[in-house]
Amino acid sequence: MACWCRNPRTCPDILRQVPAFTVQAYQPCVVVRPPCPVPLFCIRRPRASRFRRFFLRGDIPIGRECGPRGVKHFIKWHTPPEQLNYQRFLPLFFDGLCESTFPYREFARHGVCDMLAAGSEHQIFQTIPMLILPMREAMNTRNPDIIIATLKALQQLLRVGKSNGSVEGNYIVSKTGDIFCPKW
Repeated sequence: MACWCRNPRTCPDILRQVPAFTVQAYQPCVVVRPPCPVPLFCIRRPRASRFRRFFLRGDIPIGRECGPRGVKHFIKWHTPPEQLNYQRFLPLFFDGLCESTFPYREFARHGVCDMLAAGSEHQIFQTIPMLILPMREAMNTRNPDIIIATLKALQQLLRVGKSNGSVEGNYIVSKTGDIFCPKW
């Protein structure tokens, strides 16, 4: 507050609000407006993923199989994961990590897990540049559930380059900075 009489309650003039960090803030009988709240940590709604569109169209060879009495659901692959085209399907499954609705979320997370477990280092190594953008978009949703799933997928991706000092392992580690560092 900037009032010449130093007491806004006894000020003879009506106090008016002015924006902060301006010359008006030095005028008599004014009140500086507080800054607008910035939604920095608000959860952002993810865009519609390509995974959902491809799944609904039937292009992704995965389905659901119910366990005894429908208690537990299992993921059923129509084509074994090791026979899939990794350059096409692995980025789709990583794009599905942004999903927060029930069937798509489970299919994408289990699909990423199964494909990373079944694929060879060479197959996965070729897809890493295509995985950066879906992982960055998943991290930018600021949804804790989606971020945790993305970090678990990243951990499993880093475990693929098992041998320490391998070219693939070093390449994966060098590309993780692109996921977390914003490009200005």
